Amino acid sequence: MKAGQGIVYLVGAGPGDPGLITVRGLDLISRADVIVHDRIIGYELLADARADAEIIHAGKKPGDRRSQQEDLNRLMIDRAKGGAMVVRLKGGDPFVFGRGFEELTTCREAGVDCVVVPGVTSAFAVPAAAGIPITSRHLVRSIAVVTAKMASDSTAPPLDFDALSQIDTVSVLMGRSNLREFAQEMIDAGRDADTPAASVEWGTTYKQRVTKATLGTIADACQRDGLRTPIVTVVGHAAALARDDLVAPPSPLAGKCIFVAHRLSSKNGLRRRLSAVGASVIATPLVRVFEADDFTSLDRALSGLEDFDWILFDSASAVRAFCRRLLAGGRDVRALRSCKVASFGETTRRTLNRNGIRADLASLASPLAMPPGEIDQLLSAHDARILYPCIESADRTMVHLLRRTGAQVTDVACFRTVVRLLPKALQERIEDGVDVVVLADTEAARQLAGTFKRLDRFALVCVTADVASQARECGLRVDIVVRTKRCRDIFTALSQFFEDRATSSDAGPESDSAESIDAL
Repeated sequence: MKAGQGIVYLVGAGPGDPGLITVRGLDLISRADVIVHDRIIGYELLADARADAEIIHAGKKPGDRRSQQEDLNRLMIDRAKGGAMVVRLKGGDPFVFGRGFEELTTCREAGVDCVVVPGVTSAFAVPAAAGIPITSRHLVRSIAVVTAKMASDSTAPPLDFDALSQIDTVSVLMGRSNLREFAQEMIDAGRDADTPAASVEWGTTYKQRVTKATLGTIADACQRDGLRTPIVTVVGHAAALARDDLVAPPSPLAGKCIFVAHRLSSKNGLRRRLSAVGASVIATPLVRVFEADDFTSLDRALSGLEDFDWILFDSASAVRAFCRRLLAGGRDVRALRSCKVASFGETTRRTLNRNGIRADLASLASPLAMPPGEIDQLLSAHDARILYPCIESADRTMVHLLRRTGAQVTDVACFRTVVRLLPKALQERIEDGVDVVVLADTEAARQLAGTFKRLDRFALVCVTADVASQARECGLRVDIVVRTKRCRDIFTALSQFFEDRATSSDAGPESDSAESIDAL
């Protein structure tokens, strides 16, 4: 690689289910400076991109000329020559009936390093997801993978239908628009019109649908059932084994798409539980947390902690920023021995514990939800000197509430939030295909209301009463309130909600869950 020059990775996104991308492919997405993606990918993958990554939608709908290939090649080369790490994210495998090899050749001819990261091809994965054995000792001794649609500039020879008619199983890609003509060509070449055939729409995803017919009737059957691109059609005796119930296990959450406005690792308990029952998970924060721009007030407070009776934390972000600044100043938790610590919210308490601090007062409820008299009783707040580490540019509601109890409050900014702009394709995916949104903080509630327009299309889960209150203030309809941020609570509430919805046309009133396990 030339000094100062970037690189292009041709990454196969797999057949549709975002969980079927390779580990290497997912790692490259998380590190890329630029991601250029096709239309038919699992858009959930874009949630793993860096917040500052440039996301470019280069896909084309049928009949659309969104991006000319020459323009796309030039874009990737220019970005790489400018020093960027470019991920060209392509559906399936980059070299299976795509332009992967052309893009590889063009990059190398331009002096840009290009690496191919293979993907799971839909030619085999989609039939498997529908229960069709692409090979079988008893039914299939030969297979063929073909495309029913060729590019206008292709120099490949036409399909040999005489030879194709002798193959046991034929997997047909990109064949929805001319499926009728393709089937007739096979019949004219000698294939029995009664040969079993099956078309699978959006294979491996929660939207998967299967239509079974014969070679002679498959086009009409797809028309009847309203199947649209992308589909994979299988012709051969194995196609008779197709089933429509293999993508997800029996569960009220099977096939549901859940958007969690929070960063979840692949090992997170909520993500693992939802994925295990066949739910699709999009997890990405709507806001990003950074340290405050100015630590002058916080540093002054840290140098005089003995002047305070209480330090009040109501945010895990405040705890983390406070402790980092404490250590940066050459001090540790022993500096807190002269004052008491109050923790509001379960995640706040857990974060304090992870930093070696045990709260003298720990409450699941927010002070904002308490009457002043109750706060006064908890903190002995009258004339108490309270240090309140908080978000930069806070609305000061908490400060006013504490001062109403007679407390002397010093609020110091220790962190700030920045709105994360979602890639357009991911935002459209959330608006058009999500069944439920999970909000875990008040800032996410405000951002959700300001980002999305069609909010009535999905159910809304608010984690803690504070988040629910903020969501309602923003005009959002709250369907579920979960009292803690623990994974099992949220999973249980989601399962119960969709189970109730499945057995009744009325989703019922808000449901609370107070069980506890791993925090988000």
